Amino acid sequence: MKQNKETLKAYFETGDKPTQQQYSDLVDSYIDAKQPTGGANRRFVINETGEVSVASKLNIPEYTLSEITGNKLALLKDGIIAKEIDLTVYLDNTNLARLVSGRIDTNGIATFTRDDDSTFTLDLSNLKDAVPQYQAGTNVTIDTVNPLQPVINFSSKDNSFVPYTGATNDVVLGNHSIDLGKLEDNTITNKNAVILEHQGVPFFRLGVKVNNGTTIGDDYWKSLGIGRDALKSAKGSVNAAYGARALQNVKGSNNIGIGFSSGYDIEGSYNVITGAFSAEKAKGSNNTITGARWTGRYCTGNYNVANGYFALGQNTGDRNVAIGDYSGYGFNGNNNTFIGSLNPNLIQSKKVVSSDPSKKYVIEAVDVASNAEITITSHGFTIGSRKLFFYEKDITDPTSQTLVNIGARNPRISIWEVIDLNTLKCLNETYLGNAIGRQTFTEFEEINNSSGLGHDAYPIKSNQVVLGDENIMEVTTTGDYISTNAGKGVILKTPDGTKNYKISIDNAGNIITTQVV
Repeated sequence: MKQNKETLKAYFETGDKPTQQQYSDLVDSYIDAKQPTGGANRRFVINETGEVSVASKLNIPEYTLSEITGNKLALLKDGIIAKEIDLTVYLDNTNLARLVSGRIDTNGIATFTRDDDSTFTLDLSNLKDAVPQYQAGTNVTIDTVNPLQPVINFSSKDNSFVPYTGATNDVVLGNHSIDLGKLEDNTITNKNAVILEHQGVPFFRLGVKVNNGTTIGDDYWKSLGIGRDALKSAKGSVNAAYGARALQNVKGSNNIGIGFSSGYDIEGSYNVITGAFSAEKAKGSNNTITGARWTGRYCTGNYNVANGYFALGQNTGDRNVAIGDYSGYGFNGNNNTFIGSLNPNLIQSKKVVSSDPSKKYVIEAVDVASNAEITITSHGFTIGSRKLFFYEKDITDPTSQTLVNIGARNPRISIWEVIDLNTLKCLNETYLGNAIGRQTFTEFEEINNSSGLGHDAYPIKSNQVVLGDENIMEVTTTGDYISTNAGKGVILKTPDGTKNYKISIDNAGNIITTQVV
């Protein structure tokens, strides 16, 4: 019968001849397996017990790694430990730990934290400035001028850009928002956040900080400026500006400016301004300035209402109402009402200037600076106030020339800001600074509580109502004309235009005619 090698070897160790049975066992144990015809090469395999078998392929052992237990890692062969490695010598702590976080400081030193809260550091400073320049798609680059704060830039160099239209879902932020804005670095004015800009030019500003001249606080109500330079260099809060330069340099709060340069350089609060250049360099509060270009330009005062081209322009005073082109232009006073347009030439000819010699100033050309400032020594005006002057060439000096830039009219109505005890600055003129001769500056007379109704209806004194211009032939009414003030009447001019007579009645009802100046 078939025997293993150990048994067969024993048959020949005694020196005796093997028996017939032993020889038969040797023959039975001889390997006599044949290779099948046309089949793959086979190999004989003898196992640990000496059993021989024919295998059709090579059996390669399977090697795997065990789990780390007690800082030991085992190499397994077909699931049986072939080699065990002690990892203790490779640790800088008593146990292996998983990295859970890390950070790199500005010096390039990385600090890592393990899950057992232990830390270790790694010097990566030699990699700090090595920020690569990537090309992240067509016309998309990363600017690494500041390696710690790279900037992603996008530019469209042709018109072939096709917007993405394949979205299938909405972007839902839930209880979150998109926070935008680059804070402008202003030191003496408000701090605004630039939300949108084009080629470095901001056109959408949102108020963030308010500068009241001495301290800076939060702009809780958020001023809003839309348009190039809208709300730029502003002071004050709750302002809304729409249009290029709208409310630029404003000094005040709760203003609304709509239109190019509307409310530019204005001082005051609670003003509503619409129209290009409307209320430009105006000074006052609670004004409503609407209409065409330059409405209320250089206007000074409070509670004024203006509508129309240059209406209430260069007006100084409070509670005035002007509707119509040039309506109320160049008036000095309060509580006046102007309805109807005025011819600017009429304004020049009917100027209401003071007859007081102390309010007339002769200005030498050398006293006029190229920055539109004049010197009137010890003028006595309130610093920061505005003065309305009518200026013309000094008729006693044949060398007198215009002081204004080429193209400006002379004589001229001009408005001036009082700078200091001796200096005034013109707001509406540009000076050459090289004129010769002299000019005469005369203050405007103050007119209060007057009204003009109709085209070219121009009051020339206080407490006067003017109906229409000199072309009005009659005033018609279907009712009575009633004068409630005692002793008043009607003043008529003689046909030759040399005398005026007042027609009134006495206490007995008799008509009395009295010549008046």
